[in-house]
Amino acid sequence: MSKGKSSDKNVMNRLVRAIKLPSSWIYGAVILLAAWMLLVEPFWLETTRTTIRTNKVRHSYRIVVITDIQTTRLGGYEKSVLRKAMAEKPDIILFAGDYLQTGVRLKEKMREFNAFMKEIHIQAPLGMYAVRGNNEDDSWPDMFAGLGVMSNRGIRNYQAGELTITTGDGVAWSAKEINRTKAGGYRIVLAHFPDIALSTVNADLIVAGHTHGGQVRFPFIGPLITLSSIPRAWTSGLTVLPSGNLLYVSRGIGVVRGWVPPVRFNCRPELAVIDIVPLKQ
Repeated sequence: MSKGKSSDKNVMNRLVRAIKLPSSWIYGAVILLAAWMLLVEPFWLETTRTTIRTNKVRHSYRIVVITDIQTTRLGGYEKSVLRKAMAEKPDIILFAGDYLQTGVRLKEKMREFNAFMKEIHIQAPLGMYAVRGNNEDDSWPDMFAGLGVMSNRGIRNYQAGELTITTGDGVAWSAKEINRTKAGGYRIVLAHFPDIALSTVNADLIVAGHTHGGQVRFPFIGPLITLSSIPRAWTSGLTVLPSGNLLYVSRGIGVVRGWVPPVRFNCRPELAVIDIVPLKQ
């Protein structure tokens, strides 16, 4: 082979390597991103802290929101989250629905959930309150049996210190039903779907879940899918509604399962801690 041909071949080899190298970077980046979304971020829990000041209370109240655990099994991650909830020493615990993923062995999973809650002695001095999510069937209160959790069917108001907690087991109960009931003090409406905030609700604060914050959130765009009719800006955290009242939507603890990959991106799972405090403190 002549020197010229050998030189040409070397140049060609270097050119081929140069073309292939960026592809390797792209493939590697995609693999790393997929691993992050699937194996890291869904378990990278964030404990968020929100303080709400109001002239309707004279004392402070700590609320922990547990929603959208939505697991196929109560594993180490879910158990650690429930322990962290207790470590916050809440006055009130709000369970906002979608505790277990529906499917096979549901009754067995409900018993396991109930047994673990008893094992860690989950409790709150001013009460624990639960609503039904869209993943629960009619037997959903059974998972809270013997725990002192208020998980009644139908709309009901509970007095918790200076707070009124309004619950109901319907997944799409209406503002009209809530507004027919009277409640004093600072009123918190506990719902699974945040869509109820699209109506005028007689509540100082609405606490909801369901959206998972979108699970996948893009910079400058936000969540692509929320499974809700509320504006994207409302799908995570605290929002001041047009009425002046407040909506808090938790990103939830788990992920949607079954029809989509169980991933999160730029949307960490959340254990929400809300402190209701006097206006002047």
